Amino acid sequence: MLSRSQLEDIAPMDLPLPPGDRYDGSGLSVGIEELHPRDQQSLAALYERLCLIHEQLGSAVRKVPAEAVDLSSSKALADFRYLVRTASSIGQDPSYPIRVRQVIHDIRGGSLLALTGSLDLLGNKLLSENELTQLFCYARDHLKIIRNCFPGIDVAAAERDRSPHLHSMDLIRQKWSTERISINGSSKRVRFECSVDGAISNRCMEFAALDRVLYNLMNNAVQNGDGDSIGLTIFQANPGDSGLARFAVQNHVSPEREAALLSLTHDDTNRLFQGGLSQRGSGLGLQICAEFVRHAVGLDSLRVAVERQYIGARIVDGSFVVWFHWPRVPAKS
Repeated sequence: MLSRSQLEDIAPMDLPLPPGDRYDGSGLSVGIEELHPRDQQSLAALYERLCLIHEQLGSAVRKVPAEAVDLSSSKALADFRYLVRTASSIGQDPSYPIRVRQVIHDIRGGSLLALTGSLDLLGNKLLSENELTQLFCYARDHLKIIRNCFPGIDVAAAERDRSPHLHSMDLIRQKWSTERISINGSSKRVRFECSVDGAISNRCMEFAALDRVLYNLMNNAVQNGDGDSIGLTIFQANPGDSGLARFAVQNHVSPEREAALLSLTHDDTNRLFQGGLSQRGSGLGLQICAEFVRHAVGLDSLRVAVERQYIGARIVDGSFVVWFHWPRVPAKS
């Protein structure tokens, strides 16, 4: 894994934050009516089941001490493969335009992969308090991701998501300081380091956009990384009370995978942000990340965000690292 100093050197540490209003998390969403009727029904069923799981887990988490949950005693939790089947059924029509395919990509991925991967790994057992909290976070996050993708799925909740509400870095720590993450049968240790405090978002809709970036990168790292661990490092990227936080996600790559990746991108791994390039998937994930980042830092195009290194991808010393910047919320004077 790359050291903190290497991650500081990977891009300029004095990137300016362009002036303007703070990004509200919108821009990569579509109307639910743009889905075919069958896909609308599947999306509604997925959202409804996740609401039930979120309610059941939340009820247990809020009890002091947290109430143990037997996975086999909850049909919604025990039949978690229903979530996989339902999400996978959405968007099978290849004629959907790219902006619709982008949101479908995150509906199928996001924190849903971590939720179902964890449930698969845990099996029928009583959940510990940490396991319970982790599952609750995954379910909560994916509901917000769905509303970020399709605000029309739950208009009242989406309106609440748009209301001012500070989100601190503690929410990031809560999710990613876990020991492991499991995606599609692959489990990796998470090496997490965060030296940033304070707020990173001022509304749920913005935080869901940040989540869409992070889950895309973490899911990719788990599924495409070699070795047993992945890394997430977060630190302040420029001086001052506000400014930018740098997020860096990294995973080991074998010499064979490194050669294949460099061949795919013609020795320029930043081409991955253009979309359509992938060793395994659709190639949409990193493009989605770059679009969100360029909105967050107030730039007009994805290309400029990459050129100025607000987001980037590189192979260094056997690690594939993707970094991006997100504006911190200024502390009140």
